Amino acid sequence: MARVRAELRAHRRTPRRPPGRPSYGNRLSPREQEVAALAGTGLTNREITATLHLSPRTVEQHVARAK
Repeated sequence: MARVRAELRAHRRTPRRPPGRPSYGNRLSPREQEVAALAGTGLTNREITATLHLSPRTVEQHVARAK
C-alpha cells in the first residue's frame, strides 16, 4: 500500500498547497471581513454566531482581529 501511495505522489500533476491557513498578511480573510461587516451593523457576537453558524470563540477571534 505504501508503494502505491508513493507511486501516486510521484505522478501528481498539480502541486499541493502548503498545509494550514492561507496567509493574508495584514489583510482580513474573507470570513473575518464578513464577521466585521456584521459587527459593524450592530449585531452582537452571539447574533453573529447564530447567523454564520460559527463558534462563539471563532467570532470573538475574528472581531478582535478586525479591531
